Amino acid sequence: MALLHGLIFLSVQVYLGLGTVLGMKWVKPSYAIALISYYGEVGGLTIVALMPALAGLGTQLETPGLPTVLELAANLTHNEL
Repeated sequence: MALLHGLIFLSVQVYLGLGTVLGMKWVKPSYAIALISYYGEVGGLTIVALMPALAGLGTQLETPGLPTVLELAANLTHNEL
């Protein structure tokens, strides 16, 4: 989801940059376009900032008896906890 938000933000910024930097006359900046860019940026940054909290919440909600995320990671690296 963060990648999708980042792509939306980047595409709008490139579109606006074509009009500003390259002087293309067909680019029409508007409030709606600026709003899409803003929400793309803020949404992506919010999702990235919440990733550690969501991962911690996920470890608390794991099903008892199944291997935990930490155990699976230790198995991938062949380390013991």
